[in-house]
Amino acid sequence: MLWQLGPARLTVEGLAIAVQIWLRVAALVSLCALFGLGADSARLFDGLRTLRLPTSVAYICASTIGLVPLIRARTQQIVEARASHGWDVSSWRVRTTLLPGIVTGLFTSVLIEVEQRHEVLEQRGLTESTAATSLQDHSDGPDQWLLRRGVPIITVVLVVCSVAGVLPLPTADQLIGGV
Repeated sequence: MLWQLGPARLTVEGLAIAVQIWLRVAALVSLCALFGLGADSARLFDGLRTLRLPTSVAYICASTIGLVPLIRARTQQIVEARASHGWDVSSWRVRTTLLPGIVTGLFTSVLIEVEQRHEVLEQRGLTESTAATSLQDHSDGPDQWLLRRGVPIITVVLVVCSVAGVLPLPTADQLIGGV
């Protein structure tokens, strides 16, 4: 038992299980982000339409991937603007204080951007095309080809090694420093 408050208890085994689940979920999310962010939005849109996803769903998925660099750039601009007004943005305490305002402004600007993009595509006939389109061939460079084929293989090998005990996860004692 590490900690107890009323009926809530934190045990070494519970902490170990929670950390292992968190590591697995983080690995899954990272893998999905790697594949999702490894494709440009036009290629993703073409692929989703070939899989016969509705145009609106394919557009949302492709737009989300396309907006990631925009969100990063705008966040950096907001932080730099706050720094120019005298805020010490190198401090995590200050960044946490500024976070609600940054997120609100960022969320609003991204919604406006998505709405503007959707209006333009709708005016150009986005919703009129109900027939599946043919996938346009975009050739991969050698690095991208290796990444697309190598990462899934390495992931499967790591999972198999972990399950077989060849690549053990840290024990509870190692996680909490030998309590």
